[in-house]
Amino acid sequence: MNTRAKNQSGFSLIELIIVVAIIGIMATIAIPSVRGMMQRAKLKAAGREITMELLLARSQAISTGTSKTVIFNVGAGTWVVPDKGTFGFTQGNYHGIVFSHSSSDPIQFKSSAGASVDSVTFKSDGTLDNDLSSYTNAFGKIYLLDTKTNLNNKLTIEVNQYTGLARMKEGWSTL
Repeated sequence: MNTRAKNQSGFSLIELIIVVAIIGIMATIAIPSVRGMMQRAKLKAAGREITMELLLARSQAISTGTSKTVIFNVGAGTWVVPDKGTFGFTQGNYHGIVFSHSSSDPIQFKSSAGASVDSVTFKSDGTLDNDLSSYTNAFGKIYLLDTKTNLNNKLTIEVNQYTGLARMKEGWSTL
């Protein structure tokens, strides 16, 4: 008697091939959305870093009683923070994130004299030295764009002239 053949269980080769094919199809569908999600997370992380550096510069201006300026270099994708140094998208591992906007002016701030500048200056009371009265609601803006995905993920960092507070918004804000 061959009782061993009756009690054997397992998967046939065809069943195994079907399972592997289904896993492959699911991975093919999921990978692009995971990449997009990761790039969106990088964009938000870069925005949070810049926002926090702006808030830190504001805090330093208030605590020291002296003006503090954060300077942006659009072409290099860097920003200089007072007393801390130069930071950028490549140093922060934010590959594919750039300063960009459809108006070709990704850093929308003006000096106290009214000229366009790529810097934000906080006065000792925490308000901006920049004159933003010509902008809607007196907000200066920093625009970030994710260039690695087709989704065109965009982010706006707004800084209020009267409070000096910075906030992030998804998309390109027109306020």
